[in-house]
Amino acid sequence: MSYHGSNDNHTFRVNVRLHRFGTNFSGSFPDLSRPEPIGFYSVNESREFQDNAKNSSFLRLPHPSKMPLDLNAGIKNVQRKSVDPDYLDIYHICQYIYNHQEHLRTSSTGRMELLADFVTLRGVLRQIMCTPYQRNRDYRLMATCLNGTTYISKVETSEQRIESQQMTRHQQDMCSWGFKFEQYCTTPQPDRSPVTCTPVNESKEFACVYRTKLNGLCLIYGAEMDCIKSDVYVDLNDPEQLRLAEFIELKTSAYKMTQKQQHTFDNYKSLNWWSQSFLVGIDTIIAGLRDDNGLVHDIKEYSVRELYRHKPWSPAAMTTFLSNFLHELKSLMHRIKDSNAVVIIDYKAGRNKIQYSVRRGPDVKPILPEWYRQMMQDSQGTPTLLPAQGFDPVKDAHDLRKAMKGFGTDEDKLIEIICRRNNEQRQEIQRQYKTHFGKDLIEDIKSETSGNFQKLLVGLLRPIVDYYCAELNDAMAGLGTDEEVLIEILCTLSNVEIHTIKNQYLRLYGAHLESELKSETSGNFKRLLTSLCAAARDESGRVDPNKAKEDARELLKAGELRVGTDESMFNMILCQRNYQQLKFIFQEYESVTGHSLEKALKKEFSGDIMEGLIAIYKCVTNKAEYFASRLHKSMAGIGTNDKQLIRVIITRCEIDLADIKGAFERLYGKSLKSWIKGDTSGHYKHALYALVGEQRSS
Repeated sequence: MSYHGSNDNHTFRVNVRLHRFGTNFSGSFPDLSRPEPIGFYSVNESREFQDNAKNSSFLRLPHPSKMPLDLNAGIKNVQRKSVDPDYLDIYHICQYIYNHQEHLRTSSTGRMELLADFVTLRGVLRQIMCTPYQRNRDYRLMATCLNGTTYISKVETSEQRIESQQMTRHQQDMCSWGFKFEQYCTTPQPDRSPVTCTPVNESKEFACVYRTKLNGLCLIYGAEMDCIKSDVYVDLNDPEQLRLAEFIELKTSAYKMTQKQQHTFDNYKSLNWWSQSFLVGIDTIIAGLRDDNGLVHDIKEYSVRELYRHKPWSPAAMTTFLSNFLHELKSLMHRIKDSNAVVIIDYKAGRNKIQYSVRRGPDVKPILPEWYRQMMQDSQGTPTLLPAQGFDPVKDAHDLRKAMKGFGTDEDKLIEIICRRNNEQRQEIQRQYKTHFGKDLIEDIKSETSGNFQKLLVGLLRPIVDYYCAELNDAMAGLGTDEEVLIEILCTLSNVEIHTIKNQYLRLYGAHLESELKSETSGNFKRLLTSLCAAARDESGRVDPNKAKEDARELLKAGELRVGTDESMFNMILCQRNYQQLKFIFQEYESVTGHSLEKALKKEFSGDIMEGLIAIYKCVTNKAEYFASRLHKSMAGIGTNDKQLIRVIITRCEIDLADIKGAFERLYGKSLKSWIKGDTSGHYKHALYALVGEQRSS
């Protein structure tokens, strides 16, 4: 495969000799490591990302006496997958990376670079692998490169979209048969029977995230998984159990194949089955053999290792083609050297070639959401707490137990371990502590420590989303509401973070966060928090200078140019526009009025609504300065707001606390360490030092 062309503004063609390698392919199998599962996620019925294994399931095959299985049962009530043309499935893997960035970061400088040459989905890799044998299946891919990693997403062509829209009801039902077969064969718990009376929901899924190396290229990709084969519960949060989990692929196929169906299976379906399973290390496929009416008469087990035998296609040829394709694409992206460029790749099966074009400009649909780009850009904040090198969770668990066992407590050892491991490592230490000693680490910490030192350690040991939920719940519990906490959290987080918090809040406290906010606040401030809690901010990444001018004029008309203030316009623009667009709006506002929007907000608003809007403004213009001001306020004047101090340090130490330290000294003329030294003491002070990246001092 070779690329040629002279101008990014024109269509570039890729000349491809698509050899039908067949079984006579003489090349050796590429160097490929066994795919390693490194994480997982679920997708709910609204196609929203969930950072859990809620939708995972276990294999429970029906008894032969249950045959035939009717795949049309409940077909009229099937909840089909909602299709949003503006949403790409690669967003889900981006959300996983966002939530687990410390585990995947390769740079210690704060710049977010992944340990990967490519990030994509299994379906994309499968599509590329099958290219040499696809005679009548076109496809389109989009690719972009950010910080050295190329992201690839599959998109519908206009012809495919029309084909989908023109599907008959019977064709749609046939597409749903596979989902119904999964329902007959799976259960949420290994000791339960499948529930087959509820409508199939095609939008829900469980996916694993895999990492592998192919001829020197590191790939990270998400893959929807059908079920786990196990008679006992598998805790996927345990990395070892995740690694050893035996996943099974579920399929349907013709019961008694005609000669034409057998030809289709041998030439096309089997290679798709093989590549799909091979890419995630699955060894077994279980197929429901159905007739044309959707009745499964038998269940057959296929060995993936045997599937390619006596077939007119070669696994080595397919994997070699994938390797060549990715190496050439990486070379192309390196030559383009533009993180805003999108490469459109079209395979036309009838023409036996691949074409690509390079697109730029505001009208080009971006592959990556804006919040993800912000995390990955060079301006990414610098943390003060990085993953510990040579991490040994078992040793750490034993050292913590030793530090608290018997008479007295070794607080320095607690600081050394808990305050110098990142959150993901701390969660693994807790699992090992529970496994080896049958005790809860947090409860032991509570019994051995006290005061602010205890609060800090307990906060660090919670998953960060649980910590946010606890802070929000505490802010609204009892008499009165701590509005500053609500502002600090909801006005500074992304859509993904807010959605994750909302889901976890419901699980932890049995109440909807939005309902709690509405009952605890009022007026314009309640409307602001409700808008933020909806997490509906545009994340397309598009910037429209003309729209920015229009929005700046609307803000001016809603505030300074009228008697009274139309808070709804401020609410709508500041809560819905993406951060890059807001920067343009703020610049345009200042250009027109001669002063900043912050000054206008202070003039037009007061109280909590003013503080909330200013928090959004500062997070857009300089988030480090915003959190520096929060730290300063926690220690300024008489007494210390330790809860606020602890919260900012816990939530920012793995993200951008080094930048916040710099902003603090720039704004207030003294180092953050000197302020901590003056306002705290003892082990609490030393623990804070460790988290902010300072050496211990008296």
